[in-house]
Amino acid sequence: MDPAAGGRGVGKALVRHCIGLAKAWGHAQVIIHTTRAMNTAWAMYERLGFQRSPDLNFLQGDL
Repeated sequence: MDPAAGGRGVGKALVRHCIGLAKAWGHAQVIIHTTRAMNTAWAMYERLGFQRSPDLNFLQGDL
């Protein structure tokens, strides 16, 4: 992604849309897979109320 495109709220809008769809479809939770390379996204997810779930952690190569 071009760094100049960051910080405009697109990622947050997409996550909120997915949460809305999950609720509309009757799902009780949304699970997001990320890697350590996604520190900015991690912070956004936490601000939106997501919590890390160590029981779902796994290693994927060097990520």
